[in-house]
Amino acid sequence: NSFEEHKHKEHSGMNVILQPPNDDAIKAVVIMYGWLGSIEKHLKKYADLYTNHLLQKCAVVYGTASTSTLIFRHDEELTAMAMDSVRKAAAIIRQIESSSSTKAIVPVVLHYFSNGGAFVAEKLGQMIQDAISAGGQISTKKNKHDKGDADDLKLIHERLNKKGFEVLDSSPAYLYESTYFRCIDMAVPSLPLRIIFKGFISLSTVYKKIMACTNQQERVDVIFWQNMMESELCQRQAFVYSTADVLTDSHKLDEFINERQKRGIQVIVQKFDDSGHVLHLKEHPEEYKGNIVDYVLKTVCQQHQA
Repeated sequence: NSFEEHKHKEHSGMNVILQPPNDDAIKAVVIMYGWLGSIEKHLKKYADLYTNHLLQKCAVVYGTASTSTLIFRHDEELTAMAMDSVRKAAAIIRQIESSSSTKAIVPVVLHYFSNGGAFVAEKLGQMIQDAISAGGQISTKKNKHDKGDADDLKLIHERLNKKGFEVLDSSPAYLYESTYFRCIDMAVPSLPLRIIFKGFISLSTVYKKIMACTNQQERVDVIFWQNMMESELCQRQAFVYSTADVLTDSHKLDEFINERQKRGIQVIVQKFDDSGHVLHLKEHPEEYKGNIVDYVLKTVCQQHQA
């Protein structure tokens, strides 16, 4: 099947862009998860950096989970979005490698923004580990994915973990309750909806703290931070963030990056002092393209040939 540019709105809203005219021109596949409230035109600016790259053109699978999915962290919807992106990326990889005359090994770049993207990436990491350990069946409460899904997850793991790169833009942000409220203010234009979402977050936070204390379990914010800290998605990470970001605590992210380095992760950092949340490309386009996108693609494409 031909992967022409198209939109897929079922479950997750993942889109596919296959810009190069032939399979041999595609050097990597990029999976991209957007931030809370981002829409297609926002993410396409970032996708175009990869599809239109002068030296290493890429295919891009990109999308954003719905506002309610991210605010309430709906497990089934996060799973659906992660799995949809994996199926599409794996299909593109297989098509390229089956038709390529160069015996290319296609790497995967995972690029995501804020916690809206991090929540999906967190779920993706859990699903990959389940696929590796379960050896074929990945189940959720409502859905049971077949062996083909497990094979797709393993393929993405193989092409991302050591051959690829993980790019974290304004991410991860520590889950302070105030951060949730600021995100809602930025992403939800309707005042009544903002009040409802904030009320739910407040009640949910109190409930989860009580349950965590009663059951002697870690709080949700601690669990999320630990999951991101212990992530085995990729051995190489690029962080883009700013001290001027009011949503992503740069001091917490500094500590996070130091700990990831201690765990043996190869890290590159682009830290600004004036750009706002997920506005680093807009404020610093040359640095973003050169120090992040160019560097990442040059690194992964050195391993492009089998």
